[in-house]
Amino acid sequence: MWAAIRTAKENVWMETFLLNPDPVGLKMIYELTQAAKRGCNVVVIYDKFGSLSVREKHVSKLIQAGAAVLPYNSFNKIRLQNLAKWPIQRNHRKLLIIDDTMAFCGGMNMHGDHAGRDVGGNARFRDTHAKVTGPAVNDLAKVFIHSLQVTDPDGWKGKIKINEKHQHIRPIKNGVFVQVLESDAKRNKRNIQKALLISLRNATSHCYLTSPYFLPPLKLRREIMNAAARGVDVRLLTQGLCRTPIISQASQHIYGLFLRNGVKVYQMFDKELHAKTATIDGVYASIGTYNFDNLSFKHMLEVNFTVIDPKTALELEDHFKNDLAYSEELNIEIWEKRSYWKRFIHGCAYFMSQIFLR
Repeated sequence: MWAAIRTAKENVWMETFLLNPDPVGLKMIYELTQAAKRGCNVVVIYDKFGSLSVREKHVSKLIQAGAAVLPYNSFNKIRLQNLAKWPIQRNHRKLLIIDDTMAFCGGMNMHGDHAGRDVGGNARFRDTHAKVTGPAVNDLAKVFIHSLQVTDPDGWKGKIKINEKHQHIRPIKNGVFVQVLESDAKRNKRNIQKALLISLRNATSHCYLTSPYFLPPLKLRREIMNAAARGVDVRLLTQGLCRTPIISQASQHIYGLFLRNGVKVYQMFDKELHAKTATIDGVYASIGTYNFDNLSFKHMLEVNFTVIDPKTALELEDHFKNDLAYSEELNIEIWEKRSYWKRFIHGCAYFMSQIFLR
């Protein structure tokens, strides 16, 4: 992504949930600053709650270079009527748009935990991020503009430069079909959710689902289990190591429901899982920021892109199978042997999650 920013001639638009002032985050800020100094229209949206460590001193040079740096749903947006919901109404999107030439989308935040050691990170997370070219870049740019409109309703037009010639990018020869999907419950946009439900409903062979947080709403639960009931090989990879214990404990409460209905559940313990992907029937692939939980379903701004292409689907399936080698399968016998104390903890965590994340 840093190399891509160095090629930018007109626009560099970045959106992230977590911008951390560690070596990786500061390096990203430096590259964005250099792009702004070259005359590029640089716009940065970061989630205020996710990026609590960011201070004015960290982005002052970037702003002085001419960039617009905007926190989403910052503290001054808190009102009495939304006080309870403010911590969970977040911008969870991760996007980087470079001119009309390329875009990046996936689960990776601007944080050392998400980067390899070769670029200053610590490789804590197992994540999936992808580069996109062709007309889908324009569609991802539209998602970014929607985020900007929500973040700065009154002043967004003065912060962004749109080149009209980029609005109709020609398809790439021998390219693949890409569909960009967004989720914004406040604007009643639930494209990701609808696409997931339709894809699961029409699966005939296999579904490989990767989601670090797994507390799917009822509609999604039904479609996952219905697919398994039809004889579809449904496998779920989720995290064993979790930085959000209440979600992990709550997930344990419902695993039995899926295991009894033929869904295979795997937990990754080698690293902390953060990838959000799906492949269906070896032809459909999805990459993005959407988790299988109520936060993504009801409260957060999310973005995914789906690809209809056997080659891309096969590549993601290879990643999935490789991840299984570093994961442990949870079967119904193991799940039912939980102690009464663990069952109590898991049940309480699930109950609390349904109250606070509803």
